[in-house]
Amino acid sequence: MLIYLHYTLGSDGLLAAMQEQYGDRTFSLGQVDADPSRCILFDLSNRPDTYLTPGLTPGSIIRWAPIS
Repeated sequence: MLIYLHYTLGSDGLLAAMQEQYGDRTFSLGQVDADPSRCILFDLSNRPDTYLTPGLTPGSIIRWAPIS
């Protein structure tokens, strides 16, 4: 399953966000192909630990996939 993030998080913030949704599982950044209808969109813009990485603008899509 893909997780689409509008904003990237620091490693601690990302782990916390993923654990809130999926429990204690490991995730890593990856470019993967999948059916968009099976994806989940997270809007993390209201989280205090979010920040934009250099070169990204609001609405940029970063794809995260769980490690199996």
